[in-house]
Amino acid sequence: SVSEGRESKSRSGASREVKEFRVARVDALIVRFLKARGSMVFPDLVREVVNELIVSGLFVPSSEMVKRRLESLVERDFVARNTEQHDRFDYVS
Repeated sequence: SVSEGRESKSRSGASREVKEFRVARVDALIVRFLKARGSMVFPDLVREVVNELIVSGLFVPSSEMVKRRLESLVERDFVARNTEQHDRFDYVS
């Protein structure tokens, strides 16, 4: 029916908004932690981001999501991979 079609579209729009919110939140936390510390190794960064989101009660991201977001931030030059220690990431000011 027509109403089912509208409901499906509104659900997909809402899920897109949720995804965008989560992506933005993970990106912001990665940048915030790296800005505060200057540099972090990957496992510590993932643990900090996941713990912060668990404590806030928003959602629990997978480590894979955090990794993808970190790679995106590297590509956009917000974060850099440390040249001496491959699993360390540095804040780019």
